[in-house]
Amino acid sequence: MQYPKSLRVSAGELKVLETLKEIGKRVIDIEELERQSNLKEAQLLPLCLLLQDKGVLKVIIEPKKILKPTEEGLKYLKEGFPEERLLSIVSDKVTLKELSEKFDPKHLLNIAIQWAVKKKLIRISKEDGQTVIYPLAKEYTSPERALLEKLAEKTYSLEELSESERKLAMELKRRKLLEIRDHKHKKIVLQELGEAILKEEVEVVEEVAALTSDMIVSGKWRKIQLKKYDVTASPPKISPAKKHFFNEFIELLKEILVSMGFQEYSGDFVETEFWNFDVLFQAQDHPAREVHGCFKLKYPSKGDLDEILAEKVKATHEKGWITGSTGWGIPWSIDKARNLILRSQMTVVSVRFLYKFKEPPVKVFSIGRVFRPDALDATHSMEFHHLDGIIMDESVNFRSLLGILKEFLARIGLTQLKFKPAYFPFTEPSVEVYAHHDRLGWMEVLGAGMFRPEVLLPLDIKYPVLAWGMGVERLAMAVLGIDDIRKLYTRDLSFLREFSVPL
Repeated sequence: MQYPKSLRVSAGELKVLETLKEIGKRVIDIEELERQSNLKEAQLLPLCLLLQDKGVLKVIIEPKKILKPTEEGLKYLKEGFPEERLLSIVSDKVTLKELSEKFDPKHLLNIAIQWAVKKKLIRISKEDGQTVIYPLAKEYTSPERALLEKLAEKTYSLEELSESERKLAMELKRRKLLEIRDHKHKKIVLQELGEAILKEEVEVVEEVAALTSDMIVSGKWRKIQLKKYDVTASPPKISPAKKHFFNEFIELLKEILVSMGFQEYSGDFVETEFWNFDVLFQAQDHPAREVHGCFKLKYPSKGDLDEILAEKVKATHEKGWITGSTGWGIPWSIDKARNLILRSQMTVVSVRFLYKFKEPPVKVFSIGRVFRPDALDATHSMEFHHLDGIIMDESVNFRSLLGILKEFLARIGLTQLKFKPAYFPFTEPSVEVYAHHDRLGWMEVLGAGMFRPEVLLPLDIKYPVLAWGMGVERLAMAVLGIDDIRKLYTRDLSFLREFSVPL
């Protein structure tokens, strides 16, 4: 085979070649090369792949399953397998009660009995109403022990074990005494050109990207070659810092609402049931107020209330007060109303705003995280963002509400909509709005309506109030074409670098 007279290599590649020459083997594990060269595998592997491209060597990657005893396995080696310990106690007939008094530790007794029965070391029978255990062997050493000792002394792969040892290894894994980890074993195999280089039949010339002052002063520049540059090569792709696309979407919603004349208002994560439910005319026996419907605080568990407002709300819930309704007709508990919870919707922020600012015009929105004990799936989460908005003015009506919702949704790209009559405890009339998702079909994106007198009169509000609330994550899914709510919180950098809000 004809070889080139010389081969250009970088300083790193040269070090690899020098190390291979010192070792003097044709085939070498990368771990040994790592030890001899004082380079980490993360540094070595790219250099070896460069030398592979030049035909000097070949990198062979073999998938292997590495075996390692767990902490429990090492403990069994030291203190004995449970079945071994059990047989050392059961030298003759013994009752289960007597055995439980002698066996230590107690929590391993059931495991010991289970494995002793499975391995036919003991026999269990019922005699005179008692469980009796008979030994079927005098002495016993677990066959798994020898393998576990072997694996504790040295690292082996599953492929290196005999067939019988592999069966024992799988048994140890099932008992959680052994871990089997996937590992990519790498070895370097010198090719003919590589062997010729080590025999000095081919000259190796160090190639550098740039001259340094030390090279010039020392005269080393005479022995090196400058690396050729490919001016047609594309530069490396640089991904500058950017906001998470879901944060961008939230900011977009805020910008649209501000452009429509709304002001943003914020509130606290922790609220009383009074503001989260009672002020919104949600009955105290409503399912949403149970432990499966909201997160309750253990400490502190109670909050303070405005007693005058509480009396008005109490009267409204029990008999309707001056609202014209009959209320819920059940006793209202101020103690329950004082319970502290994590807010379950942002409407609580809206009604707190109305309590402070009772005169029109009012155009306010709030957006923030809310908490409900939902099961996590493609469209639900126990923590999500909620957007709530209200408009209070003398002349607004239900038609005004539908127009504003249609305008807002159109600005974020949702034009395929359905409006469906709905029921909410705190609004009448009420509506649910559905948007079409290409993969998930029609999705509910918001609920809206006009606040009932049972909400407004206790707050001393004399004007009509339009209100709506929407799950921001579901809205984002519909707008961005995402089919799983969990993708909105992904940390996958390759996805985040490419994905952006299209509006």
